Amino acid sequence: TLPLPKVLTDILLQTALLGIDTTAKLSKPTIELTKNTLLPQIIIPLLEEIWELYTPIRLQTWMKVVPTSLKNVGTLLWDTEAGRTLGEKAGHLAENVVDMASSEVSRQCCIDATISLIKLAEALHTPEIKSLLDQCAVGACRVVDVLSSGKAKQVWFDVSDAVWAAIEVGSDDATVVLLAEGCAQVCFAL
Repeated sequence: TLPLPKVLTDILLQTALLGIDTTAKLSKPTIELTKNTLLPQIIIPLLEEIWELYTPIRLQTWMKVVPTSLKNVGTLLWDTEAGRTLGEKAGHLAENVVDMASSEVSRQCCIDATISLIKLAEALHTPEIKSLLDQCAVGACRVVDVLSSGKAKQVWFDVSDAVWAAIEVGSDDATVVLLAEGCAQVCFAL
């Protein structure tokens, strides 16, 4: 286990310094005490220390990158003419989508699609479908086994070589002449 963070020990010490009255209850901190002492000297450093000790480094990095990226997107969308135009067009689109989605035809479509889904689920609820799904799972495992074999790796390299050879044939001068002649003959026949 990690040692007790320094800030946490400080908060305990600060609580002792604040005092305990004669009824053995903690004194209620005032707003002034909270603003000037608890937040800046205890709570914020405690949260920062917990963040640095227990948060994975990658998450800390993301939490630095994401706000900057969002700020840049905001600048792009609100401070440029193209961004403002996009916002206007998106607003019109949203209004029209809401109008379409709230229409009587849309509601009827939703009802019919729900009924179709229910009927499909009822039709598929058979032992034969269960058996088919089990066999598909076995088949998928076999495909994974084949694709992860050493022979499959060689096939992928062979595919790469064959595609490159086809590209070389396609870029050859003889191919250009062949295609031009074929195009001329098709055009003549039409």
